[in-house]
Amino acid sequence: SDNKAMFTKWANRWKDEEPYRFTKAIHNYAATNLIPRHLGPEYVIHGAKLYSPWDPARTEITLVISEWFFDRSLNLIKNLDNKDHPFSKVIIMIPPSISNSHDYSKYTSVPVTLQFRDTPDFMDLCSA
Repeated sequence: SDNKAMFTKWANRWKDEEPYRFTKAIHNYAATNLIPRHLGPEYVIHGAKLYSPWDPARTEITLVISEWFFDRSLNLIKNLDNKDHPFSKVIIMIPPSISNSHDYSKYTSVPVTLQFRDTPDFMDLCSA
């Protein structure tokens, strides 16, 4: 339907006033992914997908790293504790021909395990 006449009438009626009312009770988060700490004081939320933060007491997450040499993952491990992450342990998948003698406990508080790869590297996540 053609609503031009109706909108023209409204525009003429409210042209000298501010017809909108602003409130902090409603917020439009259309097509937004959120976790609860991102929300403000609003009571009505439009369009947001709300995710619960990860609860490490209920479920652990293991970070699996595909390594092709002996020390490419070392920088990631050294910086792991400086980041907000959900990982409770780390598995580094390495080729059987590589010797790796790093003591990862010097670099992170997250337990790190080395595992020799016995399948192609694209299967690391499944083999860990």
